[in-house]
Order: sequence, then structure tokens, then C-alpha cells
Amino acid sequence: MCPEGPSIPRITTCMMQHKSELSPGCRAIVDRDTAPPQQAVKTDPDLE
Repeated sequence: MCPEGPSIPRITTCMMQHKSELSPGCRAIVDRDTAPPQQAVKTDPDLE
């Protein structure tokens, strides 16, 4: 599916372009790795 060779950015781009063809497990990893980072929740120091 992605004959781009040993270039991680190229393989990642190819996998994103063919995401619908990936297995559910691979698709979950691609989704996880390409999701925007979540911000940490700040806690109130008085509550600790």
C-alpha cells in the first residue's frame, strides 16, 4: 500500500491518505498519534 521506503514522514502521509483501507487496530493507532495534544488539567492547590 505504501511503497515510499524507510521514510517515516512519507509512510505516515501515505497511511493517512489510505486510512479507510487500514485495519481497525492500525486506524486507532494513526488516530491516536495524529490527534492534537490535550492540555493538562490544572488543579487548585488549595484542594490538595
